[in-house]
Amino acid sequence: MRSKCDDFKFASRCQESCGLCGVAECEGGRVFERIDGQWVCVLKVEEPEPRTTTLEGPMTTQPEEYMFPDENGEDKDYEYFRIKDEPTPKPKPRELGMASTLIRDPQITATSFTPGFEPATARPFSVGGWVPANADMRPYLQIDLRIAISVHGFGTLGGYNVDCWTTGYHVQYSTDGVNFEYLVDTSKDMVDGSHPPRYFVGNNGRNVWKRHCVHKYYGEPIDMKVIRFYPVTDSQNNRIAVSPRNEQNGCVAMRVELYGFRDANDPQLIRAMKRDVWTVKPRGCTCYFDTERTDCACCAAGGCQCSEISQHQCVQCGYGTNCGVPELPHWLFLLDGWTTARQNCQCRYDPTLFTCACCNEKRNGVQCPLKEHSNQCVQPGAEAIQCGEKENIFGPNKVCVPKTCPVA
Repeated sequence: MRSKCDDFKFASRCQESCGLCGVAECEGGRVFERIDGQWVCVLKVEEPEPRTTTLEGPMTTQPEEYMFPDENGEDKDYEYFRIKDEPTPKPKPRELGMASTLIRDPQITATSFTPGFEPATARPFSVGGWVPANADMRPYLQIDLRIAISVHGFGTLGGYNVDCWTTGYHVQYSTDGVNFEYLVDTSKDMVDGSHPPRYFVGNNGRNVWKRHCVHKYYGEPIDMKVIRFYPVTDSQNNRIAVSPRNEQNGCVAMRVELYGFRDANDPQLIRAMKRDVWTVKPRGCTCYFDTERTDCACCAAGGCQCSEISQHQCVQCGYGTNCGVPELPHWLFLLDGWTTARQNCQCRYDPTLFTCACCNEKRNGVQCPLKEHSNQCVQPGAEAIQCGEKENIFGPNKVCVPKTCPVA
């Protein structure tokens, strides 16, 4: 005989009404769904109408043609995008700003999303990831770069805290934010002689990168102002346009990074350099590569200017491979290049206390030795010079005594 529980999909309602489910409530915003006679936790069972954002340009549907994956030239993509620790004849493309937050949240939009998995969570370091609404059969994630940039490639991850990813997707791009076209598969022809959209191989798990090098496929990077990622197949290789989505049957989630080179005078990059931990200001100091010029970055203690390709940026001396990617305090959880927090770490001047600054261990920051400056870390070996500086961050210099000139 049919149980009243069969009429309910949410465990709490089922337990409240007849107490026959005998299963604890799901966690993490998931709900129960009856599959093959059993109640199981799924990401979503019922969806409201897709929640949409205002996008520039018309919405474009995915083509109905489904092409088998084209993996030609993909084997060495990871090696191409890997940033090496020593100079190379050709600099590797840099992250364009999803991880560093140089690309701001309003620049990341989508046709829909599941609450808690908004477009802005499509960043690589996110503990979530963008998940479109189940009712959205042709979703896309859009990133607006504000100006056209030569994009060398892109990479994707699945969701971080949800068992969903995208095994394949199409990509559209626009140079003006209005007119869009697909990145096509030039090895295949359609009936009308045109090329179909390239099916980019996606992820086979949540946290393993899959990157694609655009200029290896098309002979050169492609200028893009706006880029759209259209999921085609979910974590179980189902076509998302015809398959219900949940963690058991297959679902979609994406985290994304773009790669390329921003122009040194990119307005968004210049604005970000005003917050960079190694850059005091993006202009106004003598350029090391041309001492007759004074339009290069001014560096904080321990910082060195980048080359002309990133002339408005400073990085920690010896870390030239970081040029091109701003190090922003709110992203790295830093106060400056050497200090992560003003207190809560063991004191150098009194090891029995844990009320002093915490140092950036990745950059070998060292705590100032005097109690008066114990809320600050500095460059190793430069304590006598740097401790007490940056009063705008660490407060007034309590050791420095203003000089008084003798009266003639």
